[in-house]
Amino acid sequence: MPRVSAGENFFEIGGHSLATAQVQARLTASLGRDVSIVDLFRFPTVRALAAHLDGERRTAGPERAARRIAARQARPSSRRPYQARQENKE
Repeated sequence: MPRVSAGENFFEIGGHSLATAQVQARLTASLGRDVSIVDLFRFPTVRALAAHLDGERRTAGPERAARRIAARQARPSSRRPYQARQENKE
């Protein structure tokens, strides 16, 4: 591909196991350090892999979930379908 954004998932844009091995070899050679194939599967976007290789060890999943919960709680009270069902059962 001519251009890939930092947020695109390698496997969603056509990456496969053979291409992963090629990327791993090129990264290892250009960075001068070992980049494991497992890391390429764990971090399938350029952004995520770069953060991992830079040593950024934040737990993005829990942080993102906490932000979503806070945003929902900040919204005006609106009944969600599952809440309405819960209240009707009681």
